[in-house]
Amino acid sequence: EEGVKNGNIVSDIRQVCKACEHFIPYSADMTVALIGKEDIDKSCEIFLNTEKAKKLVEGMNGELIKGELETQEIKNLRSMRQEQRKKLFDEAGVEGLGLSGLVETFGRCIGCHGCGRVCPICYCVLCDFESRDYECDPSTYESELKKRGGVRVPPNTVLYHLGRLTHVSVSCVGCGMCTDVCPANIPLSTIFLKVGEEVQKLFDYIPGKDVEEAIPLTKYEKEEFAEVED
Repeated sequence: EEGVKNGNIVSDIRQVCKACEHFIPYSADMTVALIGKEDIDKSCEIFLNTEKAKKLVEGMNGELIKGELETQEIKNLRSMRQEQRKKLFDEAGVEGLGLSGLVETFGRCIGCHGCGRVCPICYCVLCDFESRDYECDPSTYESELKKRGGVRVPPNTVLYHLGRLTHVSVSCVGCGMCTDVCPANIPLSTIFLKVGEEVQKLFDYIPGKDVEEAIPLTKYEKEEFAEVED
């Protein structure tokens, strides 16, 4: 509560939540403004974003004035979170991971697939990585052992995470649940947040901002990313 009153980042939330820049509910009918307000236990400001919200407050006590949702307190908090975001990426070293870095990072994975199960974006009824196509029988291990001179158990861990990055990065909001459940302490949410940020920039898309906007993966554009054709 004190952090909200002072307009600071609250300490007891996930690291990726501290780095979230999109903490304003864009599509809500009403937005309750508490940041930087001293007497939040007595009064608060409510921004009415739609006609539905205006009708709801008719007859209620309070002063109705015009104002901008993007207050100075919110701008200050966003600036602090942007700094926290940069710090988070720098500490995790996600900028220069590269393929070898991803292999080393995801090499700690034990293949539990817990991150996929808690992810709100992984909504497939049957994940391809949990299908028979990725089941390894003794003969598969024997073949790999002969061909490569060694075998990783469990197999395909790097492929699993790269597959998830491909599927969910455009819609990832950095909720942090994947990191919460990872028994190997892999900074999954930080990696997914960074990759998601770059992918979403390419599509000029902010997941969750507009419920009417189609997800880029569901749209076909005749002219798109022409620069990669050559």
